[in-house]
Amino acid sequence: MQVDKKDDMIVRQLIRDSRLSDNQISKNTGLPVKTVSRRRKRLEEAGMLTYMTRFCHFSNEDSNEGAVEMFIVTLRKGITKSAFTQKLKSFGGVPKFVTKHVRSTHVAEKDGQIQVIFFLESGKKEDLLEIMNADVFPFIDNLFGTRSVDSCVSYPIHKTIRMLHNYMPNGNIANGTIKKDWPDSMIFVR
Repeated sequence: MQVDKKDDMIVRQLIRDSRLSDNQISKNTGLPVKTVSRRRKRLEEAGMLTYMTRFCHFSNEDSNEGAVEMFIVTLRKGITKSAFTQKLKSFGGVPKFVTKHVRSTHVAEKDGQIQVIFFLESGKKEDLLEIMNADVFPFIDNLFGTRSVDSCVSYPIHKTIRMLHNYMPNGNIANGTIKKDWPDSMIFVR
């Protein structure tokens, strides 16, 4: 779908604060409200707008409580990306450890093998290895049979600097939105 300067102006406003009404976007941009409404709806229907800031995530990164670690799990040869995603879709429900400890999950590839990247968090750093061994590895083995994990590396995460191109929790965010004095030229749209 083709986007133009008007779409760009609307998207920049929504990146700043996804809770803005069409009326407020119209006031901020000088575009007619009907134009904002029509274009916003078109972008939403095309799947180009996702309102991530309407989700709430609590993080205690600045305190000494809790830990986050990235685990890169390489699956054995022969497990395809489509097989992995199909198994996840057909699995009957979400295991409790996922909602409690998995911050995000990503599928990657290295040297022809599928990798699953888990960002795990827990109240104690020493619990993360326990979660991997007691919950994550058995879950993967349950999906693909024993010895479905070829290797695993991990990296402790100390601080989130930037998310989704535009959001810097300790830089340009105040009260859940991008600071008003943050220049539009610093907002990435496409």
